[in-house]
Amino acid sequence: MNKEHRPAQDQDDQLIAFTDALLAGREVEALPRPALAETVEALAYHLAPEPVPEHLRRAVKQDIRARWPRPADSWFAQLQRLLANPAPRWALATVAALALFAVVATWWAPEGMGALTGAALGELDPLGIVIGLVLLGLALVGWLLLRK
Repeated sequence: MNKEHRPAQDQDDQLIAFTDALLAGREVEALPRPALAETVEALAYHLAPEPVPEHLRRAVKQDIRARWPRPADSWFAQLQRLLANPAPRWALATVAALALFAVVATWWAPEGMGALTGAALGELDPLGIVIGLVLLGLALVGWLLLRK
């Protein structure tokens, strides 16, 4: 170590020892006072750890809870919230009734019937109608669940 850097190192060591003693609560009067002793004492006095006031702690916690992103609801919770409103319940009940009617009509269709004539797509299998109605119902329920 160079001789010219030694006084600066001694001053740093004195400041470190003074700061450590002050922050540990030991008596600092016996220690040599470095050049920045007044600054260190002022900072130690003004930045002393104090407990956070309870009203401020509660306000910060409430603010964090209000701004923290909530996890997305499960599909079951969304369905429960959807069914709590009367209008979507009626729509869901109508779709379910139509799907049930289509399934029952398909089962009761005579064996020789085979396909439905006069449909816009030509001849259509009754099972295709049932699948189409079920998909339409699922699309309606999905739309009701996803709209805000």
